[in-house]
Amino acid sequence: MAATYRVILTPEERRRLDSLAKSSRTGLRTAMLARALLLCDESPEGPGWASRDVGRVLGIPVRTADGLKRRLVEDGMDRALGRAVPPDFGPRPPRPGGPSEALPLASSGPTQARARWTASLLGSNAVELSFADPCPPSPGPGVPASPGSGPPRRRYFRIPAQSDAAFVAHMEDLLGVYLLPRDPLFPVLCLDWSEKRLVAGAPGPGGGPITPGVEFSANGLGGILMAVEPLAGRRLASVSGGVTHADLAVFLRKILDEQYPEARKVALILDYRNTHALAALHETLPRPEASRLCGLLEIHRAPRLGSWLNMARIELGVLNGQRLEGRIGDLDELRHEVGAWQDDNPMAPIAWRLSFEDARKRLRHLYPIPSL
Repeated sequence: MAATYRVILTPEERRRLDSLAKSSRTGLRTAMLARALLLCDESPEGPGWASRDVGRVLGIPVRTADGLKRRLVEDGMDRALGRAVPPDFGPRPPRPGGPSEALPLASSGPTQARARWTASLLGSNAVELSFADPCPPSPGPGVPASPGSGPPRRRYFRIPAQSDAAFVAHMEDLLGVYLLPRDPLFPVLCLDWSEKRLVAGAPGPGGGPITPGVEFSANGLGGILMAVEPLAGRRLASVSGGVTHADLAVFLRKILDEQYPEARKVALILDYRNTHALAALHETLPRPEASRLCGLLEIHRAPRLGSWLNMARIELGVLNGQRLEGRIGDLDELRHEVGAWQDDNPMAPIAWRLSFEDARKRLRHLYPIPSL
C-alpha cells in the first residue's frame, strides 16, 4: 500500500483557492488545480473527495490529483499551483561543424579497418568534428565520480549579469562593515530567517524511504531565526511557528538585552527582502521600548541577488542542507534538529576574505562606468 497525502486546508487557504477558481484572470490550469484542491479538502468545511472522484468530475487523471496533494503537503500551495521552471544554463556555444555532418559520416564507409560503424567509433569521429562533447571516462566500480562529472549542481546564489549601481552600493557598504575590528561596544550582527514546511506523519529527517501505508498531511510552517556575530564566532537560533513581526521583535529584544546589554550601537545586517525589522519593534512592543531598541540598531542591507553577502543566510543554507533536507513532523522535532546541529557544529570566528580590491577586480562587470 502506497503512502497517501491528506489535504486539510485552513479558512485562509480555502478563501484563496476559491478566489483563484472563480477569477477570470486565473489561467485554466491554475483554476482547475484550485478546484481540485477544494474538492480534496478534508477539513470540516471541505467535501473530502477521493482522488478518483476528483479526477472523474474534473476530467484529470488520478495520478494528477495524487501528485497535486503530494506537492501541497510537501512543498506548499504556491508550488502545488505553479509549474516548475527548468534551470537556465545559458545557450549552447556554436559549433564549427554541426549535426548535419553526422548523417554523411554515418553513411560513408568506416575507417580504421572496421567493417561497419560502431557507436564508439562514430562518437570519436563526432568529437573530432566538434559537433559532440566528449564523454568523461567511467571511474569504475567503487570509485567516486570526479567533481566535474554528473548533472549540474544546484545553484544557491546568483549575481547580476550586468552593471548594477545599487548592488555595488550595498555590497561596498557591507564590505566596509565587515572590515571593522571587533568591538564589544559596537558589535556586528547578521540576521536572517527561513521557513520549513512541517509534514505530519513523516518518517523523520534524512529523506529515508516512505513506509507503506503512512498518511502525510501538512502541519503548518516552522520558522527559524538565525543571528550570527562573525568576529566573535557566536550563533543564535530560535524556532517558532512561522516568522511573524512579533517573533522578530521578541528575538531582537532578547538578543539586544541579553547578549549585548552594554553595546552602544549594533550594526545589524539584513537581507534585502527583510525590510520590516524596525516596523516589527513598533508593532509589537510599547513605544518607549521600541524606540530604545531602534536607537541601538544601525541597519545595513544586502543587495538584491546578494544574499551570499549575509553570513546568517550562509549559516541557514548550511543548516538546511545538512539537517533539514528530509521531512520534519512538528515544531518539537524541528527544535531538536536545529539544536542538535548547533551542538554538532560549534562555530568559530569568521574571517571575511572578500575585500574592496578583490570585489572591484573579480566583480568589475558590476561597476557602472562613471558619467563624469
